[in-house]
Amino acid sequence: MRSKLFLILIGCLMLTSQIFAAQHYVTTLEELNTALTSYAAGDVIVLAEGTYGINGTKTITKSVTLKADPLATTKPVLSQAMFSLNATDVSLELDGLEMYWDLEDAVTPTSSRYFLSLTAGIFTFPAITFKNCEIHGYGRSLIRADNGTNIATINTLTVDNCLIHDMGRESNSYSIFALKTAKVTTALFKNTTIYNAKNGFWYSEVTTAPIALTIENSSILKTTASGSKVNINTNANPGSVYTIKNSIISDSY
Repeated sequence: MRSKLFLILIGCLMLTSQIFAAQHYVTTLEELNTALTSYAAGDVIVLAEGTYGINGTKTITKSVTLKADPLATTKPVLSQAMFSLNATDVSLELDGLEMYWDLEDAVTPTSSRYFLSLTAGIFTFPAITFKNCEIHGYGRSLIRADNGTNIATINTLTVDNCLIHDMGRESNSYSIFALKTAKVTTALFKNTTIYNAKNGFWYSEVTTAPIALTIENSSILKTTASGSKVNINTNANPGSVYTIKNSIISDSY
């Protein structure tokens, strides 16, 4: 009996060490860049508060979570940051971070800026998750999946307790979630506020993949200008279920 308990204890200690080994704590841009090139699939990168000047695109080929240090008093900032998911079966979670390209007072928005691109191949993404994040200042889209050849499949898209604002200043041809050709099974927006974007909220032209899209306890404010883009395009995805409850949609087309 003692030997069995001893083996169980050793197994628990090994599991605990593996959990801690899967976390990369970073405090500088150099450390973040190192973590993004060396992590194993499923690892967590924990960012100390501060600003990390990405100034370009980070290519993600393995599932990863980027999250704020629980002790941070302000959100860690990824400035001028873009991400591209370039492999199948890759999940991405961002938790407690602020991401932007242009600041609100920028006179001219930077062209062709998308926070997350899913156009590199015919890939399936099990889960894309934004939690407790602030995302702003991307001239086109938060998510881009508009390639007619490299069609993305997203099993679950979750946006929870986020603030998304000042998007689409460069072009109203791209909605915030520009999922023109992506096949999305489930999308959930809850406890989230989206405001001040002239390019609409959600756009899809897919006719072969129904979606369950839910907006709950959220606000969508001032997201189109001059009726240029409907907030939610429901012409696609026949057989879909769209649910909006306990939410406010105002000053939008």
